[in-house]
Amino acid sequence: MRRAVGKDSIEIFGHAPDDLSAPAQALWDEEKCPFLDSTCVKWDREARIHTGICTVSGLAGAQGRSEVIACWGRLYAEDYKVLRVVSAETFGPLPFHLYDDYEALPAPRPDPVVIAIGKGHGREIGFRDGEISSSLDWVLAVHASPHDVAHRRVVSVAARSRA
Repeated sequence: MRRAVGKDSIEIFGHAPDDLSAPAQALWDEEKCPFLDSTCVKWDREARIHTGICTVSGLAGAQGRSEVIACWGRLYAEDYKVLRVVSAETFGPLPFHLYDDYEALPAPRPDPVVIAIGKGHGREIGFRDGEISSSLDWVLAVHASPHDVAHRRVVSVAARSRA
């Protein structure tokens, strides 16, 4: 099947849009998210059907077509694999924990550590700028003792590199 050039759906209900396999069809028929193992959370504009759009392509840049996660549910796949990869690429080999899992650890807790705060684990982080308000689905933060200068530098460098 010929695919669109530029902006396009990459994943619908966890499969390529032209995937006609039985597992892909079953998810379409049930409007089921394979990452949440429940009904899809993405609606069309009229709230008639669940769109199932997980990932889309962005504008082509110097490195080719980019793929962008369009639904927060996609971040939950394979035990939060996307968040774990981002954590490792940004902060290195620091231990990774979801907020509530970290809070449940007995003392002394690991230090330094990357803590993921987001939907279902802590809360989404809201912010307001004048008339515009929004929220961040996930924040990855390094928790380190006040005397851990090396990891404070890592956080600072990582924050600048993402700007």
